[in-house]
Amino acid sequence: MKIVEKKCPNCGASLDFKVGERDIVCSHCRRKFAVKYDGVDFAKLSADEVNSLKDVNIDLKPFRNFFITAAIIFVIVSALSITLFVGIFVFIASKVKSAADEQFQQTVQDNQEWIDQQSKYRTLNNF
Repeated sequence: MKIVEKKCPNCGASLDFKVGERDIVCSHCRRKFAVKYDGVDFAKLSADEVNSLKDVNIDLKPFRNFFITAAIIFVIVSALSITLFVGIFVFIASKVKSAADEQFQQTVQDNQEWIDQQSKYRTLNNF
């Protein structure tokens, strides 16, 4: 059986116990603890239930490849989405700038025409 080392929450001394043990006693402060594995309180389980939990062995290697592939796809899709968003933003910004430039040029031209008209009027009326 695998031996697990933990610290006593009461005094901080080292607690050594075997996986599957229900209770342990600190050799330093003599406090007794009920052992919990992944949130399961073994003190409340029968011996058969404890043994059945110890025999569970899940192979996660097939899932690892799936999660790695999913993470790579997520990164690629995220990068493409950001690139597309930035591209659309730059395209719209350039169109807005072009429209603003055209409007500015039209305003300058209109102002110049008005100035020319005022100059002609003043010249004709001797102002």
